[in-house]
Amino acid sequence: KKFSTGEIINLMSADAQQLMDLTANLNLLWSAPFQILVAVSLLWQELGPAVLAGVAVLVFV
Repeated sequence: KKFSTGEIINLMSADAQQLMDLTANLNLLWSAPFQILVAVSLLWQELGPAVLAGVAVLVFV
């Protein structure tokens, strides 16, 4: 089957968008747990054990 120029450009732009989304999500895969860990440790310094309530909500939701 032959594709028109417009169809090829449309397919290429869709693939490029999926690649951009993948790179952003892969970045979140490692950075989100790191950010949560840093935030919890900083909150622990300020609030002490009370931060465990927030961690429990985060885990259960």
